Amino acid sequence: ERMTKLVNDLLELARADAGFSIELEPMNLVEVAEAVHMEIAPVAGHADIRVSAAEPVLEVLGDPTRLKQVVLNLVQNALNAGATSIGISVSKDRSGVRMEILDNGPGIPEAAIAHLFERFYRVDGARSTRGNGSGLGLAIVNWIVQQHDGEVEVESQLGEGTVFRVLLPHPPRH
Repeated sequence: ERMTKLVNDLLELARADAGFSIELEPMNLVEVAEAVHMEIAPVAGHADIRVSAAEPVLEVLGDPTRLKQVVLNLVQNALNAGATSIGISVSKDRSGVRMEILDNGPGIPEAAIAHLFERFYRVDGARSTRGNGSGLGLAIVNWIVQQHDGEVEVESQLGEGTVFRVLLPHPPRH
């Protein structure tokens, strides 16, 4: 399973390097968050995963499969770090839609934050306790979000947890 994931991640990044782009369509980001919750909750063990949304429909131009990959990766990273509580929230932002994945894990050292989205970068210590990452997941997350003309940000406090923010623009109005 680890080898298959590694090969798939490498293929994904090869597509990105080759200039592959994704197809965008109007979609509800709340549905993506709920789909991830339904998929991962049964295998999350003792972790409590919750989804909250400011409205039942928060539309963006996006690729539902790719955005689901973003959320799955961020939630799985939190679980791998040992988080026992993970919140996925979706809300309106001034310039678009904001999705936050907040966990109560051990946090990320400040020096590591600048390198998180680099290929093959792995945080030493607390967030890599299970040792099953390749260091490619966050590079893929970053590429997917960029393909949506969005941004991904991270804030973390050691011993308190981490929040990843994905900011996606509103779809243009016709």
